[in-house]
Amino acid sequence: MSRTSRTFLALIVACTAATAVVASPATGQIDPGELGELEGRRDEIIVAISEVEASIADLELAVDDFEEQAGRARIQIELVADEIERAVHARREPASTRVEIAIVGFTQGDPRQNELIDEVRTLEGDDETSRRRVLYEAVIDDTTERLAVIDARLTALAGEVDATRGALTDTLARLEETETELQTVGALRAQLGVDLQDVLDRIEQLRALESRSVLTGLSTFEDPTRPALVVKIDNVPNAWPQAGINQADVVFVELVEGDLTRLGAVFHSGGAEVVGPV
Repeated sequence: MSRTSRTFLALIVACTAATAVVASPATGQIDPGELGELEGRRDEIIVAISEVEASIADLELAVDDFEEQAGRARIQIELVADEIERAVHARREPASTRVEIAIVGFTQGDPRQNELIDEVRTLEGDDETSRRRVLYEAVIDDTTERLAVIDARLTALAGEVDATRGALTDTLARLEETETELQTVGALRAQLGVDLQDVLDRIEQLRALESRSVLTGLSTFEDPTRPALVVKIDNVPNAWPQAGINQADVVFVELVEGDLTRLGAVFHSGGAEVVGPV
């Protein structure tokens, strides 16, 4: 598996984890902790988008590289095809000569087969026959050698074409795979953008509803004009530990009889399930 593919799979896993926590914006009762959770989701999605965009950039570079390789392979095939055409054209002349030699040998006899008669004629002073035989053999040898060289070149060129076509096929397959990955990552980037916008919209909605508590100055989603409720709680050893004090906005300690104290817990921006002992 290529480095790009491994990165791609890792991104799919990471981004799936990031988007899995993105819920549809709530429309019911407001959870005071929802804003912090949404801000955490927002940050996770932003990081995931950054990683996906880096992967998209890598994949786009890979696509460009494969397209360039494919283009070079096609040009190389065309160049070799032109060279094959030239070699085939160059082969026609010696091939035609070999045909003519065969015709001469068939119609007039092969001078090499009449070697004994030629030697007798040479002894009698006829050098023309001997010269014809030598010339005939020279033409045959030259034609055979030229054909062998050209045929060897054609074989090498055919092998080069096959190798280049194989490389082109492999490059095109990798290009298709990379383009598919790019489409998938692009769709993931689009989905992350939608999820991020949903979270941002919900954060904006919650911030519009958010206000500050009059007594604590902290953020709250409660009505700032709601009445405050004060609960007096015993503060003697038998009453310890009291319940609900930590949820109060303000706690007053007041002195009562016998140097004993009671607590006045003021609840305004929030409440408590249990308060006491009262």
